[in-house]
Amino acid sequence: MKPILFGHNIASFDIPILMNKLRQHSLLSEFMLHIYGCIDTIKLARRKFKTKDIGNHKQQTLVTKLLGVEYDAHNACADVTSLFQLLEHFEYSEKDVFPFNSALLTDSYIPLIRASRITKLTARRLAHSGLCLKHLQLAFNRDSENGLKSILLEHGFNAKTVTSFTKYFTCTEE
Repeated sequence: MKPILFGHNIASFDIPILMNKLRQHSLLSEFMLHIYGCIDTIKLARRKFKTKDIGNHKQQTLVTKLLGVEYDAHNACADVTSLFQLLEHFEYSEKDVFPFNSALLTDSYIPLIRASRITKLTARRLAHSGLCLKHLQLAFNRDSENGLKSILLEHGFNAKTVTSFTKYFTCTEE
């Protein structure tokens, strides 16, 4: 089984840096063959603990409050060790896993966001499902609205989203 990368605020901070370095050295495709996906523990913390109860959701704060210890947040080894210990306090499942390249997938929807066909949130949800605009374009090219409906409904999207993409692809064909 392929590993899942865990990180605190990994989606906003670590992944973009790592992705840039991997692309810079032409290793992104190879890297993606060896991981299953990612889980951002800050999202798990926000789901489980209210800000008023915990103060904030920084890893250092969570370690102090939940584990009762202090650590050097600027020490990579201490950071990893404390995150591993924090995982015992979180619940996570398959639905928390998102693709490493989710930011790239989200960016594929920029034309639709700019055209006000979908929201940024919808683009992120599509990306977290592993879908990019090319996947949906291919589904539309193969079977028009039915192709889109099949793939989008399978991933939990509604008829409104199907209609938005159908209109977008129909307009771009003309």
